[in-house]
Amino acid sequence: MHVAVSLGLVSFIGVWIYRDSLDVAISLLAAATHDTITHAVFANIPLFALMGIVASEIGLGSDVYRVAYQLFQRVRGGLGMATVAANALFASITGSSIASASVFTRIAVPEMRRFGYTRQFSVGVVAGSSVLGMLIPPSSMLIIYAIVAEQSVGHMFIAGFIPGLLLATAFILGIFVMAHLTPKFIGGVNMQTDAVEPERISLVEILKLLGPVAFLVVLVLGGIYTGWFSPEEAGAAGSLGALAMVS
Repeated sequence: MHVAVSLGLVSFIGVWIYRDSLDVAISLLAAATHDTITHAVFANIPLFALMGIVASEIGLGSDVYRVAYQLFQRVRGGLGMATVAANALFASITGSSIASASVFTRIAVPEMRRFGYTRQFSVGVVAGSSVLGMLIPPSSMLIIYAIVAEQSVGHMFIAGFIPGLLLATAFILGIFVMAHLTPKFIGGVNMQTDAVEPERISLVEILKLLGPVAFLVVLVLGGIYTGWFSPEEAGAAGSLGALAMVS
């Protein structure tokens, strides 16, 4: 049984037994449900989810991966590091670990396998770095926590930003160490001697690829931190900005 259902049943049955009234138990359950789902902060979740879906569909995930790949492609274990860096960037416009995992499973895993990285490492890097979506704002989990803890969503976003960057850095350093200590587990090849020609992207193209991502980050997080938008308004503005990129 789902946790939410089990907790709700315990409360419902407990009130029913304690008050000896089914009507009171039903009324309290309805009131608790209504007060929770009508909380204005809950509007953030579908709005940020919409922004993440649109960003994924227009290919922003593959764009940030190409840029990260360009930066790390000649480092041992570089594709794993590129996956972590791309996940961190993509998390800043989706706020969802599930979205990050689904996108980079399709993008990063086949690319790492093509360059000889082991299946365990390729899948593990994507699964591990996808948790950055829970920390780096706009995180849906931080929104839910803010509601439960009765804290400011903006403050939660600020609190999650630095830990998210530290975790991403720790992942990259961990991959670097593992690439030198346990190269058989990671696999991969030396890009300088591999028959597959590494991709080269000019600085202008890098700026062009990262432009939409930077725009959404500045629009959403900048709007919240400067006080231009409330979190709900920032989610709507981010969704509108992502939809505008489609056209």
